Amino acid sequence: MPESRYDEARRCPLCEVPGALDKKEQQADRSDVYTFRCRNPRCEDYGFGWLIQVLSNNEIPLHTERKERWDKWSRKWRQPLQGKLSAP
Repeated sequence: MPESRYDEARRCPLCEVPGALDKKEQQADRSDVYTFRCRNPRCEDYGFGWLIQVLSNNEIPLHTERKERWDKWSRKWRQPLQGKLSAP
């Protein structure tokens, strides 16, 4: 059975393991924004989050370049943030 768009969107853009739901916020336009975090400890982006927007008509806009954009963003910001996110 093929995955739903929601199931596909909630996968970590880097390791593709389903993320853990962190929070859900309703927007003024009646869409919902979900924040997920990577829960795979072997992933380089473990603990990092991403957003999924579910429109009021239950459509989820998916971007074909999602992984490429994530990889570029992840490489740019991972190094400065890793020191701050690691436990003392």
